[in-house]
Amino acid sequence: MYEELKGKKLLIIGADVNDMEIVRTAQAMGIHTIVVDWTTDYSKSPAKRLADEAWDMNYRDLDALEERCVREQVDGVMAGYSETRVLLAAQLCQRLGKPFYATDKIVEITRDKRSFKSLCRAHNVPIPEEYCATGTLTEEDLKSMRFPVIIKPADYGGHFGITICEDGTELNKAVEKALSCSENKKVVIEEYVTGIEMCSIYNISDGDIALAYVNDKYQVVESGKTTILCHATVTPSKHMQEYMETVDPHIKDFLRGIGARNGIAFFQMIAGEKGIRVFEMGYRLNGGNDQHTIEKYNHINHMKMLISCSLTGSMGDDIHKNNPDFGEYVAVYLAYVHGGTVGKVEYKARVGENDVIAITQKVFPGTVLTDNYTTQQEGVVIKFRAATLEEVARKMNEIRDGIVVESVTGEDMLFDRFDTRRLLE
Repeated sequence: MYEELKGKKLLIIGADVNDMEIVRTAQAMGIHTIVVDWTTDYSKSPAKRLADEAWDMNYRDLDALEERCVREQVDGVMAGYSETRVLLAAQLCQRLGKPFYATDKIVEITRDKRSFKSLCRAHNVPIPEEYCATGTLTEEDLKSMRFPVIIKPADYGGHFGITICEDGTELNKAVEKALSCSENKKVVIEEYVTGIEMCSIYNISDGDIALAYVNDKYQVVESGKTTILCHATVTPSKHMQEYMETVDPHIKDFLRGIGARNGIAFFQMIAGEKGIRVFEMGYRLNGGNDQHTIEKYNHINHMKMLISCSLTGSMGDDIHKNNPDFGEYVAVYLAYVHGGTVGKVEYKARVGENDVIAITQKVFPGTVLTDNYTTQQEGVVIKFRAATLEEVARKMNEIRDGIVVESVTGEDMLFDRFDTRRLLE
């Protein structure tokens, strides 16, 4: 299917551990891979060791990057998990006259939470109640606010700068934190909806839109406090039918409304007492490497499709192969690690045993972590399959209990263990 891509040169903006998956996928397709970032310490940019070429230069310097792409006869440009890098890739492709799945204007819309929420309202996508409509907190906003609320930067991802406030005592501090992570110095303050967090993924090709899956996400509870991190996911969602009836048609209208023609989009939401409420989206790959799950059950790989689009302008496969009802469950357990220096990492799970599909180790002996409660603290991620939710819970217990992460002084660095009884509630 992708035979015509063999031998082409693909520039991948970014070289961190997540970008290694893009490099591996492209190389398996016979593509010559080039990764770029300014880091010369390749232990911090491991994709540079894996790629066919590595460029040590600032990818934000689009003039220099454009000149080198022309000189090296690069055929296409790709960016994966960072909204900033996706935006830069879109801008670079416009300069080079190369195809890219999105324009910079569409990327800007989807990465700006305020623009996103405004367009959701226009297309009847259900969203949480919003305070601070101007992006700047006013006395009127304070009077109308009902706690708990969630405060986040209007234009940043990766869970940076986000705080859940149960009352007004830490509100100003939370706003300052969000502003410090916002490029445009704007914040979003909205009702904190409790319930089961969810995620849906759509494949888009030549304007056609197909739902690939909907899952449930269970948040980390650490020291009795709910955080914004995801401890476990289960696909398909318990709320699939409700989602299809109340959210899916409006999401598709939204995507058509912003002019999405190709690519993938994911939406984050919570199913609570008031129904399903959508609060965020990404027009890019997400960090769960969901292309493997989608390929297993729907027989298409959206990472390969994005690579194809970067090199040819076509997604290269039939998105209507998608069926969000897999007929069984696929679950992911994410083990998070507290701040400190890692001394030992162990896990008993093995790919191919007990229905384990994939294992991604993100921390290693010598890794130094900071307690910032972001995705940077993911330690080991294990994906597996099961026939029933009861079986998901049993297998997740085995996987969870087999993971060990200790500091250089022998202390347990793992967050509180996930309570699998939550899966069966």
